[in-house]
Amino acid sequence: MPAGSQGRITVSGGHLSLNGQRIRLYGINMPLGATMPSKAEAPVIAARLAKEGFNAVRLFGFDRQLAVPNTFTVTYKQQGVLNTDQTLNSEAMDRLDNFVHQLQRAGIYVSFPLHASRVYLETPDCVDGCEGLDNYLPALIQSQKTFAATFLNHVNPYTGFAYKADPGVWAYELSNENSLTHRWANGTIDRYLTEAAFATKYGEPLQHLWRAWTQRKYVTPSAAGAAWGQALNAWSDAKAPLRSQRATLQAQLYKDWVEFMADTESAYKRDISGYLKSSLGVQALIYGTQTSYNQPFSRDGMDASDIHSYFGDMGTNTGLTNSPGNGRPVFEVENKSVLAYDDVWKVSYGIFESKALGRPNIVTEYTYRDGNQYMAEAEPLMSALAGFQDLDAIFLFNYHGMNYNLTRHTYPGWYNTTVNAVTRVAAALSFRRGDLSPGTPQILKQTRQSFLNAIEAKRSMIAWNSYFGGDARAAVTRNMYVEVVNSAAEEQIVTGGRSVEGAFISTTGQITWKPQDRITVDSPRTKSAVGYFRNTDVALGAGVDVSIGETMNNYAVVSLTSLSGAEVLPANRMLFSIAGYFAVPGEYPRKPGDRRYSWGDDTPRIEAVPATVRITTSADVVVTALDATGARRANVPVVRNGGRIEFVTGPAYDTGWYLIETRAN
Repeated sequence: MPAGSQGRITVSGGHLSLNGQRIRLYGINMPLGATMPSKAEAPVIAARLAKEGFNAVRLFGFDRQLAVPNTFTVTYKQQGVLNTDQTLNSEAMDRLDNFVHQLQRAGIYVSFPLHASRVYLETPDCVDGCEGLDNYLPALIQSQKTFAATFLNHVNPYTGFAYKADPGVWAYELSNENSLTHRWANGTIDRYLTEAAFATKYGEPLQHLWRAWTQRKYVTPSAAGAAWGQALNAWSDAKAPLRSQRATLQAQLYKDWVEFMADTESAYKRDISGYLKSSLGVQALIYGTQTSYNQPFSRDGMDASDIHSYFGDMGTNTGLTNSPGNGRPVFEVENKSVLAYDDVWKVSYGIFESKALGRPNIVTEYTYRDGNQYMAEAEPLMSALAGFQDLDAIFLFNYHGMNYNLTRHTYPGWYNTTVNAVTRVAAALSFRRGDLSPGTPQILKQTRQSFLNAIEAKRSMIAWNSYFGGDARAAVTRNMYVEVVNSAAEEQIVTGGRSVEGAFISTTGQITWKPQDRITVDSPRTKSAVGYFRNTDVALGAGVDVSIGETMNNYAVVSLTSLSGAEVLPANRMLFSIAGYFAVPGEYPRKPGDRRYSWGDDTPRIEAVPATVRITTSADVVVTALDATGARRANVPVVRNGGRIEFVTGPAYDTGWYLIETRAN
């Protein structure tokens, strides 16, 4: 059913809702040039995404200037929709409009960051894309409004809707990974405040806001000076602190500065959001930048809380760059499964911290340690943790696009990685249906002042999930939320997870994570296992067991999911997925376990894992091997052994998908 045909996605009971029913979005990012495929490619791409289980796409970075000024030219990295005067290019918009239409026809909702790649013409000399600066500088705030009006008033001729009113657009993001707090913490704001070229234009407006905020709080310079342990004779003596001074800043000054930045960001978000809703009439949901870039108390008024999660150790810069001279660094990743780490913190960094109560929590960028030979585990784990954490939407971050790039980049294409396609269908179905039970909410309650005290003590820029009893395993074992309360009497510190017989177990009991061995996910409609499996028996539950044979990498990922709606396993239609090692032509030569890796641009090949699958059922069962398109390839012999049926997977079928159906009597 086309996206938007049943109405608009709204918020009900703190979750995304469609016609009074909860909806969960399993999505992918399409960046830059990938937002505007040709009219021949667009319906094919949309159909494939829908077939694999996606029901949402984040169209990222479309707001860039054209690769060739005022002329549409297809390239991967550089393409956008804007002419040099920031009007919309007709050919680029025609492609974007058509792609949006094709996605929506396939039942896929779309969302847009309204600022991700656009260069501000108003401030050509600012650094780092003016990020942070555009949270407070009036000219850039107006520039954002002007662009928003230009794009959102545009009528898509294929849908008949202006973007501001399109029911198939579920959300708009104010600005991608962009906050004053984050840019101060990485040192960008120091340049605006200290360098002569920037100080008057960009630093002084920030100083003015800081002094006005300080005056409202302390009334007199002497009162502010007393709080900060310094002499202030006039408000002009109150200087915005530099990031380079962070370690030595007096405690109250540090807390005041963090709170000022949060208040400034909140005012910016209220201003832009109010303009979008009240002045332009935008009907979609609106949310700000990702939460780890700001404070829990600087997100009021947003319709959803966004998180970006980069799962695991991303790798190290080799010091080399890709050819031909595109300047992007070559990375080496840890070619390991998440199982290799005893410390769950190393592989759960950034997941789901600072979730908010009473509004949808979404992850619009999720990236596993891209491209290593254990990627088969990425989506089953993502889906399971997102279900347990009760998220409303989760999007794979796909910087590789649709292979429009001609050189290797630091992120591969989820869209083009075969081993993920094999595991994706079960993962997408499980998340969208809500197969896993959410954990009982564990709520960290603190006053604004308590958050500021903790931030100052750590000299950090935000409050991390390590505040949950100081235990970073909380993301794996607890369904965590953060709430800002008004009174110290309401405060509550929640302890984190615990290890039980060497395994981390979710409070629901459905996820068991045993380092150096396996991770199992046991829900009524989907069961999965990730592990160091070679000549190993794996019990999935509900009378389903898999004996895995000789694997290339001492590793496999298996899933069994119901294809019969709400029917629990064993169902009358099921999909069995099995994957392990994979290789990509064009990589650096290597063997299983080799750490060195380059991304490669060609179609990957997966290992056809040998296994014997046993299902307890009295039904007459037919098993069919499916090809890479999901079409039926070959019948698989089924043997009955008492109350069980058995079938064998492996190289003979050259696939990772097996359709299991009950034959009508």
